[in-house]
Amino acid sequence: MLLVLTVTLRATFPTIRPTNGTDASWELALNTYRQYHLRFGPQLLYTYGPWGCIDYPLETDRRLLLVAAVVALVAAAAAWWVCYRLLRRLAAPWLAAVLCTVLVLVGMQSAEKSALLLVAAVAAGFSYLAWRAPGRLPWLPGALAGAGALLTQAKFSEGLILSAIAALCAIGAPERRLRRLAEVVLGWLVVSALAWLAAGQRLTDYPRWFGGALQVAAGYTEAMGVEVGPTWRSYLIMAALAGLLVAFSIGQYRRAPRGSGVRGSVLAVSALGLLAAYLGFKEATVQHGVEHDVYFYLLVLPLFLGYLALDSGRRLRAVALAAVVLLGTSPWTLSLAPGTVLHRQLRTVRALTDGRYRADQLAAARAQMQPRYALSAPLQDALAGRPLAVDTVESSIAWAFDVPWRPVPIFQTFVAYTAALDRRNASAIANAPADQQILRSVVGSIPGRNALWDSPRYVLAEVCNYRVRLADPRWLLLDKAANRCGGASALAAPIRVRAGQPVPVPVAASGQIVLMSFQPVAPGPLVRLGRLLDKSFSPLRVTVNGKAYRLPRALADGPLIASLPASVGWSGRFLLGSPYHEVSFSEDGTLTFSAVSLDGQAGAAAHPG
Repeated sequence: MLLVLTVTLRATFPTIRPTNGTDASWELALNTYRQYHLRFGPQLLYTYGPWGCIDYPLETDRRLLLVAAVVALVAAAAAWWVCYRLLRRLAAPWLAAVLCTVLVLVGMQSAEKSALLLVAAVAAGFSYLAWRAPGRLPWLPGALAGAGALLTQAKFSEGLILSAIAALCAIGAPERRLRRLAEVVLGWLVVSALAWLAAGQRLTDYPRWFGGALQVAAGYTEAMGVEVGPTWRSYLIMAALAGLLVAFSIGQYRRAPRGSGVRGSVLAVSALGLLAAYLGFKEATVQHGVEHDVYFYLLVLPLFLGYLALDSGRRLRAVALAAVVLLGTSPWTLSLAPGTVLHRQLRTVRALTDGRYRADQLAAARAQMQPRYALSAPLQDALAGRPLAVDTVESSIAWAFDVPWRPVPIFQTFVAYTAALDRRNASAIANAPADQQILRSVVGSIPGRNALWDSPRYVLAEVCNYRVRLADPRWLLLDKAANRCGGASALAAPIRVRAGQPVPVPVAASGQIVLMSFQPVAPGPLVRLGRLLDKSFSPLRVTVNGKAYRLPRALADGPLIASLPASVGWSGRFLLGSPYHEVSFSEDGTLTFSAVSLDGQAGAAAHPG
């Protein structure tokens, strides 16, 4: 009964209606790629794959919504059941069921469905490795590998961690380790292929998507790391919890008899805890506000449940119990109002079973979204019928106005965190078919970033290969045209600059684009290690004309646009203060200026004294 109650209350979605916004746009993309016949890998690239909709389903695709609803039920049931099996070692069945219901509904309520699956996997892996009973759950490593394969195509980083947990369970299995490891590898490959095909994708595209998603994930931490408000208390709490986990591991290892294989089990459990805590730390602290700390708490909660269930001595069990109570009653929760839950459930069921209702809801969503974009009537007419890419974040506009969407692979261009991803977007937009059009917003990129540099090679390819067709106060419509840019020529010798040193920007000659390229001085090993483990607490900042912008270091070599000639046709509000007259960087490095002439125009740039 309590399991059914938990699943009913937990397997809901806050909303399934499309809307405007940065996050809402990529969520809509994950639910409409089938509508636009887009292939992940060559045409779409994100850290969410074709099953990313399981966390953020919308009523735009009934099939994907059904899959998300089923996964939500399975995730809630799995989290409850695995935690119950751990608590059952401590209390009577009825009390374990009550405690588990409270933990899942309160302590885990803010978790996404993919995170619930990961919590269940951490708890199951802990149980499997800690109680090494031969013949007990021999299928578990393979099952975890299959879940990891599916989750990789939903939320990439979580899927990789779950896959690593499956491999760890196979390596630490009480018997037939090679067989368990073979089952993990085979299960991962088979489920990966089946899930990819079930999403309507081509198997030949999978390696390209996987490699690109690795690049996005690798660049995310350094590019997006930020501290919102005072968060030092959060780091202290997380450090204390991590210290407790280490203490539990050391205590278990010391008490384990030598030569019995138990110490190997302790090491395997400790490695699992390290994986879970590391992912939780990354999820919580990259874009770090206290509301994100819940991701760390969620992933260490099953570890404390596991240690509580082990015979670790009274003191350690008391500490583990206190940690469980703290984590299970954390304030980052959502409403459990029965009326709200019932409304969400009924809306999902109606969207799945009533086609007319779903069509009416989608029409209402479009009617609500369109005025918020403030597109002029001539611009709306010009969009009709031709494929559209949208800069930089509001790709939902294509769906809202029922225009064919043909994006670059990293369709929210600020996500192209590395030079390789930037080149991929630049190549896609430069080599697009002749009917391609781009709608560029004056709103620009995400806060703190310069839309002229998100991403630099892509924007330069856009300037060179597209012409202004129409403009209104908020939007610029560009049409595909012949490449009008010549090769780049250096304006001066590279300049060694110190952090904060202002440098005059060369004045462009008629018909020239002035570009910048910056190479930061390589940091020391401790700084590199810190960036690898968490993020840079001192991101690279570029100040132009007195305004500072954050810039991913992997994109600092540009080419960063410093000025555009009037012949490009971009009005001032789309240029973010360009032309830039003075620039400074927050780190030491080497700065180079170059120029590109348009339409064969040549001329020497004027150099400041």
